[in-house]
Amino acid sequence: SCDEKQCEIAVMNEGKSIEEEDILDIWDQYYQKMEPEDGRKTAYGVGLGLQIVKEIVAMHDGEYGVKNVKGGVCFYIRLPRVVE
Repeated sequence: SCDEKQCEIAVMNEGKSIEEEDILDIWDQYYQKMEPEDGRKTAYGVGLGLQIVKEIVAMHDGEYGVKNVKGGVCFYIRLPRVVE
């Protein structure tokens, strides 16, 4: 969605929410949440994707965030609108 000042892109998924204490940490380089699976702790991903998003959005003077919603998680970025 867009208004006169900015555009927002939001992506939602269904599934497990992000624990509140992890909300800020997920944007850090190499951050991984260890999840118990079959009695072992397993980490998924390499922890670079959200950090790359954070850096690109910051270079464009934008905002980024994530919020838990009913049934899943919503990631969003907001970028200043450029009108020529």
